[in-house]
Amino acid sequence: MARFGRRGEWWFVGQVVLMGGIAVSPPWPGGELSNGVLMLGMALMLFGLNFAVAGLLWLGPNLTPFPAPISDNALVTSGPYAVVRHPIYTGLLLLGAGWAVYRASPAAGALTVVLFAYLNAKSAREERWLCEQHPQYPAYAAATPRLIPGVY
Repeated sequence: MARFGRRGEWWFVGQVVLMGGIAVSPPWPGGELSNGVLMLGMALMLFGLNFAVAGLLWLGPNLTPFPAPISDNALVTSGPYAVVRHPIYTGLLLLGAGWAVYRASPAAGALTVVLFAYLNAKSAREERWLCEQHPQYPAYAAATPRLIPGVY
């Protein structure tokens, strides 16, 4: 049996804890939000969910919740992976941001910023492993943003 943590399991545990914190963050006490703000939050969540699911489906048999890629994985660079290198993480960040807006929750917003930093570090570790398996990964990384289309 493999030692826990060898494939980056702790990264996944931390991600789940942060996402759970976002989900249970309290709303800002006070007035009601306008319909436009609520719609913005719902749109961010819907887009994030769809983008994350597209990333999951596009990976197919390469999918693992841990940053260490499976040993015989194929490098996926098409579909949502042509937009960003980590579309599942981007989708989760959009879900968190949408939830923060929808709930008017500064705590959820702050935890989403922490989640961004966390997923950025997790993806950097994942990319070191991918570079070991795929000599073409550095060229893909140079041409494709990590988490934010057209920016980063």
